[in-house]
Amino acid sequence: MQYEKHSGIREVNGEKRFDIVGHDEGLSLDALINHIEFVNQITDAEDPEDLVKRLLKALNQMGFSDFALIGAPRDQKANFFLTSLPNELINCYQEKKYHQHDMVLDYLKTGISKHVHYSSLKKSLENAPFKTYTFTKNLEILALYKEYKFNDAYLMPITIDWEDRRKGAKDQKKPESGKNKIKQPKRDNMMFLVTAKGASEKQFQALTKDSGTAIHLLGDTAIRIHRSKFKSFIPPPIASPKALRLLTIMAKNDLTLVQAADRLCLSTHTINKHMAMAKKELGARTQANAIYRAIQRGLIDFN
Repeated sequence: MQYEKHSGIREVNGEKRFDIVGHDEGLSLDALINHIEFVNQITDAEDPEDLVKRLLKALNQMGFSDFALIGAPRDQKANFFLTSLPNELINCYQEKKYHQHDMVLDYLKTGISKHVHYSSLKKSLENAPFKTYTFTKNLEILALYKEYKFNDAYLMPITIDWEDRRKGAKDQKKPESGKNKIKQPKRDNMMFLVTAKGASEKQFQALTKDSGTAIHLLGDTAIRIHRSKFKSFIPPPIASPKALRLLTIMAKNDLTLVQAADRLCLSTHTINKHMAMAKKELGARTQANAIYRAIQRGLIDFN
């Protein structure tokens, strides 16, 4: 696990703050001490459920009631890796397939790291001159959260580079030809969401003021612990949309790869690329095995 590095100390409104790499706010001495204590608490987690309890305890001390670490979905479902949100809320979100329209997940996919309040999205939706289908669905998502007394949330995109950060681009040899590309580092893009049940928007924004860095670092640490200590709990790989579309049409219509290419109006070269992608993502050696694994993991809906 890599801890944040201190690059100096500065004063903000008369208060000394430690600079944290990648964050503008920095941390006060008290916040830094608390963060170290919180990290020590959650590092000792014995399993994901224990990690949720320990992380929630740390967030409770900061005034928050619930949290969620959500992965950007590539198939039918958003992946709630760690969360204290009510099961009923998550089940409703999944059953209504809100992930297909959720602007929060779209924001995560942009790669923008700026923290935002959910209420800012709400204002944009309500003030729109006309309501699109996507806008309507997002208003439904907001209503779902409000049903459980979550009136606002603080959203923090987190990107973790799992390659050794000490090995920068200068250590990598440039390819001699355009055919060989430098291997891209493995990254996780997650959305860390915290909320305070029953708090009004004004109360919640006062709670999150000047605490974004501390909360973000907690989420970053939780992801690292989950990935390093609890690999066996990580869900199996899922298929990308193009690969899943191909497998679905083959399974539902009992088509060969050539027939699927005709049905989808794709060239032989393209359809072969999609199948190769499907086999790689699902760890399958054959087309039949790829379809079987997709069905087994519930990626293909026959209803």
